[in-house]
Amino acid sequence: MAQQIPSVADGVLSEGETSIAIATDKERWQQWLEGVQSFRYVPDSEEAPYTARKEKSKKADGDYWYAYRKVQGKLHKRYIGRASDLTVARLEEVASLLSVPAEPRAKPEVTEQASVTQSDEVARLQNELGRLQNDNQQLQNELHNKQQKAIVHIDYQAARDRILASLKLGKQAPKYKASKALLDQFIAELPASTSTSTPDTERIVEWIDYAIEDLKLGDVQNGLRSLLQALAVAKGERETTPNHQETK
Repeated sequence: MAQQIPSVADGVLSEGETSIAIATDKERWQQWLEGVQSFRYVPDSEEAPYTARKEKSKKADGDYWYAYRKVQGKLHKRYIGRASDLTVARLEEVASLLSVPAEPRAKPEVTEQASVTQSDEVARLQNELGRLQNDNQQLQNELHNKQQKAIVHIDYQAARDRILASLKLGKQAPKYKASKALLDQFIAELPASTSTSTPDTERIVEWIDYAIEDLKLGDVQNGLRSLLQALAVAKGERETTPNHQETK
């Protein structure tokens, strides 16, 4: 004797001594669905009962439930949904859908205007590839031009004024005048040095800081050496001394 599968009628699951009201005991209903493969559903309407079966998805993204019912000797199938979709309302809706024959899929109409030969498609793709190659070359040229024109812009005049102000000397003081002359000479040499390559700005700033310390101490000679080192870095030349200590 074939084993009778569980059934749901009047919104209540009945399986032996197990009874679950679908609408009010949703958690137990979902737990029960995880452990079974099928059940029989008896609609509240005049629709005939059907069998709900759990099936593996071809995409391996979980299980789905489908409804099956024989109508005039032909098996009809309808999609119900995931386990979370199995509510009384959805089960009743599927009962009605099973009574309506599925419409055959319409074959796409092929017209002479819509048909595209393989050679036409290849030609179109080749034209598109050529256009993309031209666009890519143009972008590379623009990028190259921007890189060639890249120049580090530093407001050296403002930097000079800040350095002089930090000395806290009168403008007529000999040390002030000597420091200003050194800084003006340094700035005058810079424009030609920044047009060929991007200087190491951090190293330039480091040597300028050394120059500021020297000028604050009144050591104009070492201040000049530090500025010459900054100028050498700006021009992309090798520094004449490895560090500031060797200028002392």
